[in-house]
Amino acid sequence: MATCRELGCNREATHTVIVNAPVRGYSEDPCCTEHAEKARGRVYVRDVRQRGGEA
Repeated sequence: MATCRELGCNREATHTVIVNAPVRGYSEDPCCTEHAEKARGRVYVRDVRQRGGEA
């Protein structure tokens, strides 16, 4: 089970945030629903996808 990437958040990751930042580069980060919704408005976030079928 993956957990959210946000510092101090230990909830299960339900989404994947795809980031393409100049310094950081390309990254796919696991996120909980709350933090995924917050990430949608950020400049370097290319896409937010729901994670599927992990058992």
